Amino acid sequence: MTAIWTMTNLGNGVDGFTASIDSSVMTDFGITISDSFSSIIVSESSRYLEIYPVSRNDSVDIIGWMQVPESAPTETMANLTLETRSFLQPSIFFIDSIPVIIQGESLPENEEQALEENWIVPLINTWLEPIMIMAVVVVGMFGVIWALKIGNPREKEQNIPEDDDWISKFVRKSSPVAEIIESPKINIEEFEKDFFGEEGRPESEVFNSVDGKIVNEASDLLDRSKEDSDMEEALRIADILDEQDILHPDNIILDIDDKDLVSEENISDNQIPSDFDLEI
Repeated sequence: MTAIWTMTNLGNGVDGFTASIDSSVMTDFGITISDSFSSIIVSESSRYLEIYPVSRNDSVDIIGWMQVPESAPTETMANLTLETRSFLQPSIFFIDSIPVIIQGESLPENEEQALEENWIVPLINTWLEPIMIMAVVVVGMFGVIWALKIGNPREKEQNIPEDDDWISKFVRKSSPVAEIIESPKINIEEFEKDFFGEEGRPESEVFNSVDGKIVNEASDLLDRSKEDSDMEEALRIADILDEQDILHPDNIILDIDDKDLVSEENISDNQIPSDFDLEI
């Protein structure tokens, strides 16, 4: 594929430009200019050009080419892109792209392989699920049977009752009659000799019981004597206090007549001020 772009200087003076080309697929491509512009100074390479000078209103033809593959593994879009930029003012640039479609390759079909796939795939799609279900069911049944055979080890230790033992639990049985055991009879005199010795049972001492009336009278006498002794002790303590004229410590300050025990300072402290009026 070959493409030609004509670049014209529409500026106010002499200028030049750079041109580069690129391809979106792995193939041979390049860039050049036509022979009619041989007098223009050109810095040329296979994919990049520098052209200078280009006078005002002069034009330059740029030729780009790309070798398009005949086919690709899949259908592909190939792009041949040209980019040009001004020397004096690089902000002025031009980009153009030319697309081309590369057809995909048609793979040769193997008839034998196609025939095999024609019956294998439907067979698997039809029977795979039922076969998997049957396999899971069979494995589960064998697992349950094996678990039941093993059982609980404690159940094996228990004795298996006979078939008729459970019936005996519901049969009414007559309660056994208690046997009367007669204890041997022993003569009391012989028992006393064996228990107390040859001397026999010792004679018990006889105590005369005291009349309850006498006990009550004695208790009353003791109570009265206790009261009399308490009264005498209280009178004795009162006489001692009266003789010594002893006052309680809290009541010493109240004894105003006793001037020896209370100082004048204490008396003055306890006196009421003359200008103090008590209102009731």
